[in-house]
Amino acid sequence: MAKQSINDRIISRSPNKTDEEAPALPRQKLRWRAKFFGGIGAFLVAGAALAFHLYPNVGSIFFAEATAQSQTPEGVTGDVPFRSHISQAGIRTCANLFPVLGQALTFGSTYAVNTQWNDSFPDAHSIKAVAGMSYDTPEYKEQAAGVVVASPMAGGCEGTFVRVAPFQKPCQDVIATLPQGSKLAETLSGTPYYNLANNSGQALLISSGNSCVVVSVGSLAG
Repeated sequence: MAKQSINDRIISRSPNKTDEEAPALPRQKLRWRAKFFGGIGAFLVAGAALAFHLYPNVGSIFFAEATAQSQTPEGVTGDVPFRSHISQAGIRTCANLFPVLGQALTFGSTYAVNTQWNDSFPDAHSIKAVAGMSYDTPEYKEQAAGVVVASPMAGGCEGTFVRVAPFQKPCQDVIATLPQGSKLAETLSGTPYYNLANNSGQALLISSGNSCVVVSVGSLAG
């Protein structure tokens, strides 16, 4: 098994400067971003909504890997580590979808991410990223973690992210933050599992004493 490890430079941005790889956003998307960012707690439960809003049409192996760390909270243009890893790997089929999933996973956080891909045939196999995230907002100050996986398909690319985020309040209170229209799908061994409104994914609410751990899932294809 061959493996190469690359430590990227620490990424930092000023409010008036964007990275060259990050496309400019229309004004309406920037306005929506400012409105959406005010509720980071609700976003953590239904993070896939961000990706769907910005990209509604996205519907023996040898690995290489790269690591990167962000120094500033990630917003809708802050997906540079995911894009740079895609570029570094030489992946084309999932070049657009993978950064979108990474963006949805890490939005609002300062994070470090480790990405792995097939070193011999990178565009024929899945790419995976594992992220550790830190949130420091008036509403939410916690650590979280997540995984992004994207795989090439005959018609394009499909991918999923999973985020695990703790809340220092009962799950009953967290339920009140779910997007309006979310429905309880079933109870999995005593754990409520919700289909979130507007096709924005699923959420599993795990009670732990007076706290709640939310496992949110979102999928895209395109």
